[in-house]
Parts: sequence; C-alpha cells; structure tokens
Amino acid sequence: MIIRFLKVLWEWLFGIRGYLSFRVFDGSLSQMQEIALKQKLLHGKAKKYSCKTCGEIFWAARPTPTCKRISCFFAYRMKLEKGVS
Repeated sequence: MIIRFLKVLWEWLFGIRGYLSFRVFDGSLSQMQEIALKQKLLHGKAKKYSCKTCGEIFWAARPTPTCKRISCFFAYRMKLEKGVS
C-alpha cells in the first residue's frame, strides 16, 4: 500500500499533464494566448476532457483521465495501481 502511494505521489509531482486554467472556452485573447503557449511547450492540441472520477469537464493539452483535483488523481491512480498489483 505504501509503495503504491509513493508511486502515485511521484507521478503527481513529476508528471506533465498540460492542464489549462479555464473551464469554458470563450475565445478571449488571453485564453488563445494560453492555448498557443501550452501547445508550443507540450506539443499537443488543447481538447476538452471529462474526469473519470468526478465527471467534471476540463481542458488539457495532453490526454489525461482526471481533472486538476489531487483527490481525483489519487483516487483514480490508486484504483489503477491496485488492479495492476
């Protein structure tokens, strides 16, 4: 259990997920600049995703199964690690 937790913590601290800070895309200049910067840095196109844990809609430049919340990330990854072990 502790090893699973440490693996998930390591992934949380050092994994690049490419989240964008807005929930609704309204086409403003600041959002367009943020999207362009993230796409350039992460080499991915921003898309809308749904969290596998809470169902919240979020935007990210890389495919990711969970939203920004640490509780969603840990709940999803701990379940996934439990199934692997």
